[in-house]
Amino acid sequence: MLVLMPYCDADRQLADRLYSVTKTACELGDRRQRHKLVRVYCGPDGIVEPFHFGVRPNAGPYTCGQMVCGIADWLPVGCPFLWLEPDCCPTRATFLDEIEDLFDLRVQDQPELCLFGHDKRDMVLSFRFVNGACVYRTTPTLLAALREITYAKPHDQQLGELLMADDQGGAFHRDTNLIRCIWGWQSEPYLEDLRYDVTKALHAFPNAALIHGDKSGALLRAVWGDA
Repeated sequence: MLVLMPYCDADRQLADRLYSVTKTACELGDRRQRHKLVRVYCGPDGIVEPFHFGVRPNAGPYTCGQMVCGIADWLPVGCPFLWLEPDCCPTRATFLDEIEDLFDLRVQDQPELCLFGHDKRDMVLSFRFVNGACVYRTTPTLLAALREITYAKPHDQQLGELLMADDQGGAFHRDTNLIRCIWGWQSEPYLEDLRYDVTKALHAFPNAALIHGDKSGALLRAVWGDA
């Protein structure tokens, strides 16, 4: 599987650590020749998500969705890739093999599938969004949706609005417990304490092969030590 790993100057240390861990995991896995890791530099200030951080005058020129779109345009149609953000933590060496296998299986049932990740529903703000760290597949539907991404909201929320509406019957998105997000606590109140101790995610998500939202790197250190 193609793995794209975005980073900026501000999160370079965390991104370097994740790259080292992912490379180690690939070497321990059974398909080391099949997985390709590509680092994507997003500029000094990184990806702008004003919904979370506010508009910064000196911020980089791209939203996350625009960055994904630029890369997706360059890839062959139908190509899947894992967008692996710096605050992710693989929980085991086989995480890429497991995600790839399950994704390939789901595509057989859903030929239009273009988003494969944890479906988060925010009960407070009443919107549905996909985990930002997920498998994207470069279908015409995904590319058209990515081109509509704006600075107004995070790309994961916008993709949820564009591709995960209930009346679409789930044709474009598939939920998976292999990829989970700590910061989905708004839609799962019983997980709220994960904000204060991310290592509890290992018990909260026992089936997860990849956990997103490890902002401090504490979970990565707990799982992989100095690997």
